[in-house]
Amino acid sequence: MRPFLSSLRILVCESAAAKLSSTITSVSTGARCQSLFAPSHVRAYASSSATAPRPLRLTNTRAMSSSAAEIPSGKVEAGECEAKPTVVAEPVVEKEEEPKDDESKDEDDEDEPKLPPLTAQQFREFNRMADHMDYFHNHFRQIWTMMYTACENKKRPAGMSIRRFLDEGLQFISMLTTHHSIEEAHVFPMLAKRMPEFQQPDKRGKLSGPATKGSAKAAALVRQHRDIHKGMDAFEDYLRRCRNSETELEMSVLKTQMDTWGTVLWQHLDEEVAALGAENMRKHWTIEEVRRMRM
Repeated sequence: MRPFLSSLRILVCESAAAKLSSTITSVSTGARCQSLFAPSHVRAYASSSATAPRPLRLTNTRAMSSSAAEIPSGKVEAGECEAKPTVVAEPVVEKEEEPKDDESKDEDDEDEPKLPPLTAQQFREFNRMADHMDYFHNHFRQIWTMMYTACENKKRPAGMSIRRFLDEGLQFISMLTTHHSIEEAHVFPMLAKRMPEFQQPDKRGKLSGPATKGSAKAAALVRQHRDIHKGMDAFEDYLRRCRNSETELEMSVLKTQMDTWGTVLWQHLDEEVAALGAENMRKHWTIEEVRRMRM
């Protein structure tokens, strides 16, 4: 009985082995057939998986960035994702536009507003003091020109004696001194309230008053008076010595005396009239105020 059971077991084992072998053969045959008709990338994956299966690894972000730095470009291990550098967009900062030259200018540098044109009558009213001043100045110009021309020609005008020539010069000095004294005592203080060029400095040479603040013209006319009289005093002294026969008149010496203050004199005669002109006066005074002014 035992030999029979042993033989039966052997037969059962062989039959099971035969079935198992047949199943494996059919499975491998089907897999090979399926792989023949699969796409190339699938066949490559199946082949690599069959020969060297590799489990997938999960990595965190930090490990991914560090491993990506170690792996050369184009070679990424299976199961790992290639780490791409994170690009952080820089905030766009708008640059402030630099102020233009015209906008950065101070208000003091802006041009004065243009005033409406004057009628002929209004111009005469505003220009009245300039006309009156120019009348005296023209007389001074005539005497100066006569004497300076005589010095250049080294001879007196025809028919004029030495005594008369010297008297003309001394009279010119007297009238100019009186003219300046009246201006500084009456005219300049009135105009200096609003017009800086007529302001008078004190004994120490300092200026005061709102009309002189920040103005380059402050006391310009009074300073010209001072410069004129410096040269005029020496000129007068020379004429008096010639008049008193203390020295002989020499035209070259007289010309040298006149050259020391001639430029500032003519500048003053022109600028004082311009300061009293209609266009400048209307900037500081109304036409009613100008009408009440007395020279």
